[in-house]
Amino acid sequence: MKVTVAIVTYNREHFMPAIYSVYARQTYPNTELLVLDDSEEPSKFFSQLDDPRVRYMHLPRRLSIGRKRNMLVEQAEGEWICHFDDDDYYAENYVAQMLAHGREVDFVKLTGWFNLSVATRSLTYWDTRSADDLSYRQTGKGLVAARPEQLDQSPLQRKSVLGYGFNYFYRKSIALAFPFEDVYCAEDYPMVDAFVRAGGTINLVNDQRGLVLHQLHASNTSSVSPQYRIPYFLLYQLFPGYAQYEQLLRQEQAPGAWPHATTAAMAPQPRRRARPQLVQPSPAHQQDTAILS
Repeated sequence: MKVTVAIVTYNREHFMPAIYSVYARQTYPNTELLVLDDSEEPSKFFSQLDDPRVRYMHLPRRLSIGRKRNMLVEQAEGEWICHFDDDDYYAENYVAQMLAHGREVDFVKLTGWFNLSVATRSLTYWDTRSADDLSYRQTGKGLVAARPEQLDQSPLQRKSVLGYGFNYFYRKSIALAFPFEDVYCAEDYPMVDAFVRAGGTINLVNDQRGLVLHQLHASNTSSVSPQYRIPYFLLYQLFPGYAQYEQLLRQEQAPGAWPHATTAAMAPQPRRRARPQLVQPSPAHQQDTAILS
């Protein structure tokens, strides 16, 4: 079964070698990579890349993220479509694990995941299905305490559970039936909300093994509301391949643009029989998956 990994991007050439390396290291073999880029200049990296699995397309004018996503859906050869954000890190087994969660459903989405504020090295975990325990507000600038009374919890929770399209994994037929809105941001939630309200079934998964690291930095606008703060030194245990990814980013950016890891963190990590289970969901969500329909 073929999976299309879909990336939409704009003026982030410095991320291209790193996100390609994330794709190239995926353990699931039957994939293709589609990149739709409306940057001011075509990507030098992808223009020179020789990989028959990759189709890179540059547009001469700006389009909305929603429209670009719909264009990639139409171009996709895979039965399944997997979103990669151009500035997030995905573990080697990400595609394989998401596909395994797709049995008997048409849509898979993470509802619990790890976050990293790059500038302050703040590592957190957010279980979006547990709205009562929100403790922090996290952006590219770092982490601040959040008071529950500041949060409009009901609409926040539904949009948090179903939004955040960096981890969408769905059948192509679903996106053809429920296209993304032609907007420049927040195009993800209306699509999946319409799918669920029409009776669609989605598998909601809490990532407790380090499948994806959602990055917050100076050039993106994402924000999250995590419950758990995690010691930074555990980053390289949760994500053994992140040191190589991070090194590629530093090579492509201006000096000082991406913080350097400590010598100990960058040292080769020994193989472990199992990754640490550091985060437990709240009592209401002890299982790591749930079906919503």
